[in-house]
Amino acid sequence: MSTTKQARRGSPLRRAARRLDRAVSPPADALVRTNLFADSVAAVTRLEARMRRTVEGRTAAYWHFFNLPTASDMRRVRGQLSMLEARLRDLDERVELGASPPPPGAAPRAAAPEQAIEPEEKD
Repeated sequence: MSTTKQARRGSPLRRAARRLDRAVSPPADALVRTNLFADSVAAVTRLEARMRRTVEGRTAAYWHFFNLPTASDMRRVRGQLSMLEARLRDLDERVELGASPPPPGAAPRAAAPEQAIEPEEKD
């Protein structure tokens, strides 16, 4: 067999992959377009979220018993840290411009989009 003819046909592995793709893709494509598949994915997603919340809630008590932070504690601290960084940026800009600092208790500017604050979750 000539080299060009073999190059056109591809390697045995490539031919096997093409045959498998032709056999599997149409039924798989038809399956993922059904309402049953969409409902199943939604149900599994809800179940996974519920299980995660349950596990987080049950383990939070143990973490707190040993005086260790939970995931929700860490999310809250990250949110507070983002707010503090935004306030420091505002103060830094004011110092550079020679403006007076904001009055105590004034809200800082919103955080930059890449530093968005995650919503706080209850334990």
